Parts: sequence; C-alpha cells; structure tokens
Amino acid sequence: MPNKRYILILAAVLLLGTFPLLVLQPSGAASAGISAGFRLPLDSFPLLLLWAALGLWAALLPPEGTSILPLGFLLLVFVAAVLCLGVEQFPPLRYFLLGAILVFAFLVGMTRHKATMLSVMLASSLGFHYGLTLGSAVPEGAAPLYFLLGGMLALAMILAIAVAFGVTVFSDHEPWLERLKTTRIGRILRAFFQ
Repeated sequence: MPNKRYILILAAVLLLGTFPLLVLQPSGAASAGISAGFRLPLDSFPLLLLWAALGLWAALLPPEGTSILPLGFLLLVFVAAVLCLGVEQFPPLRYFLLGAILVFAFLVGMTRHKATMLSVMLASSLGFHYGLTLGSAVPEGAAPLYFLLGGMLALAMILAIAVAFGVTVFSDHEPWLERLKTTRIGRILRAFFQ
C-alpha cells in the first residue's frame, strides 16, 4: 500500500505544480524559464540514467524508503538551487527554504533502516550538487523561479516514473529477487543494513 500512496502523492504534486501554469498566462520570461528548466534534466543522457537508477534504487528499499529517498533528493535540489538564485532577490523564498530543511530533517528522522538512511544521505548529496548546477544554469531572459519550477517538475516526473517502474518490476512476487535474498551475499547485505 505505501507504494500506491507514493505514486498518488507524486501524481498530486505534479498536478498541483502544473495546474497554476496551465491556468495562468505567464510572460515570455516565465515561459522561457519553465521550458528551459524542464528541458535541463532531460538534456544530459548520463544524468537522466543516474536519476532513473536513483528511482529504481528507491523501489528496492523498504516501503518507507520508496517515498523518503526521492523526496529527500528533491528537497536538497530545491535548497541548493535557491541558494544559488540569491535569497535576497526573493525574500519569501527564505520561508520555503526553512520549510524544506525542516521537512528534510523530519524525513531523515523517520527512517528506521540503515539502508534507507544511507541511501537518503547519498541521494540527498547528489541532489544538493545537482541543485547547485540547476541554480547556476539559468539562461538569459528566463525567469529564475520559473526555471527552478520547470527543473523540479522534470526531476519529479523522472523519479515518479522510475519508482513506479521499479515497484512494478521489483515487486515481492518476483522469484529471482527472492532467490537473491537467500544467497550468501544477500544475507550479508541484509545483516549489515538491519
């Protein structure tokens, strides 16, 4: 059930994130920012594979890790990108930044498994470094906030598809995954991460 809940939560985030953009008629700078930000994570094939692998890894974690890892990744991308944009230009972003840090601390506090904790920390580190890239890649003539929004929506879409695909492929009914868990390497990994 948590996997279905995760898919519904990310679908709701995507709908809530894109609905205002569909209702409003943004300016040319805003449109350029959304399209450039949305395209940036999709332009680099190695990074696209890395984000897909991150979503597949989240699907292999315990049920709590399936939702915590992508959310932690996206939160740290947001934090780093906002720091690059310059909070002084957009004073309300300070509160969103504080909220993202508090939510990340809450997510880390919720983890009970060592594998989930380690995975969230590694994914969040990747997210922070990518957020620095995203925040410093705003093209001329594009609105920075819309650029960040487009990039975040693209990353959320990639992770949602990868996690949903991973949950489908790596479900508990797959016999090869069960056989892998009973091997010596599987027992060692389970003992280490519990």
